[in-house]
Amino acid sequence: KQITEANNRYLAKINEMQMNADVAKENGDIESFVKNYQDMIALHERNLRYDQAVKLLTELKEFNIERKNFLNAVNNVTKIAYFYMMEKSPVNAITHYQEAIELIEKNIDNKKELAYGYHNLGQAFLMNQQYEEAANEFFKALEIHSEFNNPISIIEELNSLSQAFLYGGLPDEALSFQIDSLNISIAQQDNKRIIESYLMIAKIYATQEDSEN
Repeated sequence: KQITEANNRYLAKINEMQMNADVAKENGDIESFVKNYQDMIALHERNLRYDQAVKLLTELKEFNIERKNFLNAVNNVTKIAYFYMMEKSPVNAITHYQEAIELIEKNIDNKKELAYGYHNLGQAFLMNQQYEEAANEFFKALEIHSEFNNPISIIEELNSLSQAFLYGGLPDEALSFQIDSLNISIAQQDNKRIIESYLMIAKIYATQEDSEN
């Protein structure tokens, strides 16, 4: 009974926000329209109704593209891909991360956004066990982050490359990237990431069955 009541409250709230969004759009109140959509998406997410969230995000993406709000459209597509990742559906996530990258390349002159797009796509390839493709995306992201000399982002991409090569059956290459990550973390005095690197290095050695290390 409690579950049914909670579900009824959830649906009633969604219906209320949808009506508010429709009225706001008719009246040209774009800010209110978008806010109601964002609130509905958040409510669907809290209730693990990713399919409904994806539907609304798709509508919001098309709305933003029509208005040439391309950065918002990229955020919408990226969120769709994220929900597919949460549902362990990397193939759909790959499609949408690629769409986000295409929107950035065609409409937004922002290398940092492009780097995040490459990283996200790499993570989806990694989940889909496409390790070479994942590494290619991480390399692209690393190149951009290196231009901006962003040590935290560089560490993240090196760690991701280490994972891609380890799972792809190349532990020596994985170790090399992880040591590079460790050295930057030491230079940054980032204790959390130093520990994470040592743990990953131990995992790589374990994979190599090198007990002496």
